[in-house]
Amino acid sequence: MSLKTIAAAALLVALGAGPARAGDADVMRACGLLGTSAIDCSAPAGRKNPFTTFADIGMRVTRTLKMGVPDLDGTFGVRAAIRIDDQRMAMELEDSTHEFKKVVITKSGDVWYTDRSDGPDGRPLIRDGRFASSNALVPRFQRCPGE
Repeated sequence: MSLKTIAAAALLVALGAGPARAGDADVMRACGLLGTSAIDCSAPAGRKNPFTTFADIGMRVTRTLKMGVPDLDGTFGVRAAIRIDDQRMAMELEDSTHEFKKVVITKSGDVWYTDRSDGPDGRPLIRDGRFASSNALVPRFQRCPGE
């Protein structure tokens, strides 16, 4: 393989093209996270009831967050999804500042929550399902009907 071919392949992976993204969608699908979830699917989206949608948009997975907060709402990238075991998976989620944070999600049935999260700088944000800053429990999301 020529140096030019290797460089082109590396660029495609770095830009999010290629089989790695299809793998992310496969992992998300196998873990049952594709679709829309909320704290309360029957109530409107808001700061205390965020809606999050994981979607396979063809060779890429996105997460759309709706909280009614313009600085936080939007559609962001998901990458490096791996299944840890039957109840946990890890991934990197892009945030509103377009930086990626490492996240471990725990899922039981249609309910899931962030068990662990580290900021882009490695600083702990969530540990054991609790916010590191306040020790408060993180929200529990449920899969919305029909999703």
